[in-house]
Amino acid sequence: MEAQWHVTVVAGDAELVLPAIIKDPTLAEKRSSTLNIVNVTIGSPFYPINVDLPLNRSIFKNEPVRRPDLGVTESHIIASRGCLYNCAFCTAARSLNPRIKPRYRSFDSLAEEIAAIRKLHPETNCIRVLDDLFLRDQASIELAARLFPENQLYWRSMAHVNTFRDLPSSQLEAIKKSGCHELFMGIESGNDDTLRHVRKPFTAHTAYKTICRILDAQISVKCYFILGFPGEIESAAQDTVTFASRLREYADKTGVQLRISPFRFRPYHGTALYDELVKEGRTITEIQNRIDISDTCISNPYDCVAGVYAEYDEDTLNKYMRGMEKLNDNA
Repeated sequence: MEAQWHVTVVAGDAELVLPAIIKDPTLAEKRSSTLNIVNVTIGSPFYPINVDLPLNRSIFKNEPVRRPDLGVTESHIIASRGCLYNCAFCTAARSLNPRIKPRYRSFDSLAEEIAAIRKLHPETNCIRVLDDLFLRDQASIELAARLFPENQLYWRSMAHVNTFRDLPSSQLEAIKKSGCHELFMGIESGNDDTLRHVRKPFTAHTAYKTICRILDAQISVKCYFILGFPGEIESAAQDTVTFASRLREYADKTGVQLRISPFRFRPYHGTALYDELVKEGRTITEIQNRIDISDTCISNPYDCVAGVYAEYDEDTLNKYMRGMEKLNDNA
């Protein structure tokens, strides 16, 4: 006899509603014989307005994570929810969540959680902040510069070009002294037309100069790029590879680690670019894991195949992906 299964999907913040559903499954709306769904929106008694929530970290089986490639043993925290920006490829885009504003944890709650991590995992020497965007403004810069030195830990997090573009050198030095091990920056493209299309609020020149300033401050950077955006022409992809190559050359001169992380475009349901493809009548291919296009053919869990939507073909896209990935060789 075939096994019966049932799925309950939570749309929204889940930590308050999950225990309630376990106690009373009727809280979820029945959609079919195998699917229930519950929406947690503002106004719901299960919507956590205050994100300073206690967390039982003893349930985590994958912490701390040992990263010999980075020389750290790492645990994770979430310091905020939501994003200020409106990228056309992202499910966290502001326009997709108009009623839900970003929520930020207090310094005290973060300090308490880090203290709990150090007690539970004394071998942890680095914290990775998993926020969509941790370093978003002046207040977040000041929080980071105060939070991590007190705990004598390295840390890594997402940052934004606009947060750092005009940041005084003294604050760059404060970030470095706070133990910042690496910043993650979503650049996405080296072509200004593409940047406008995907709603990135800066130019390629601004992004380049900003990353160079961070490298000059002796702070390591990991730059994310996306190739194959809908309608992207081949010269735009070439601009992206050229941009990343220039950054590699600059980083090599400074002696600071730079990691280049390229991805193929993926059309996530509900995003502006997904809706654009639907409106154009384009066929959207199911997202699947891809085989790494390096010579080793090792499965790459951080990327996948979801069709080609650019104005060039699969072979061309793979060529530029290889070119980006090779920039990390011997880095």
